[in-house]
Amino acid sequence: MKQIIDYPPNIKQIKEVFPILPESMLFCYDDVIYNPSGQELADHIQIHELTHSDQQQEKPEEWWDKYLNDKDFRLKQELLAYQRQYQFAKIWVKDRNELARFLWKLAQDLSNLYKVNITFSEAMKQIKC
Repeated sequence: MKQIIDYPPNIKQIKEVFPILPESMLFCYDDVIYNPSGQELADHIQIHELTHSDQQQEKPEEWWDKYLNDKDFRLKQELLAYQRQYQFAKIWVKDRNELARFLWKLAQDLSNLYKVNITFSEAMKQIKC
């Protein structure tokens, strides 16, 4: 996937739903990762964003519209991306404590960043599936 150090073309609509965005927030729009902070992206994060690119099926405007307006859809999309991210990490992270910390961070992000109805403990359970 290409990476661009900028905001995606629909940032205005995104900020209507998420007025306060973390500085390190990434955005997938079609086959581009918009990375405003210019941070280096770990492989597991690229897997997460590639999942969103696949979900958009070359219709990013339609996907983003549904993503921003339908919390259930947003949860399903993010959950799959986090599950793939975790499965990828399981291949490379052999220390079970490190993997548990990684899962904890993913569940924390999923339950806090996206304005979806999922608890931390449910996020932990669902990401592991």
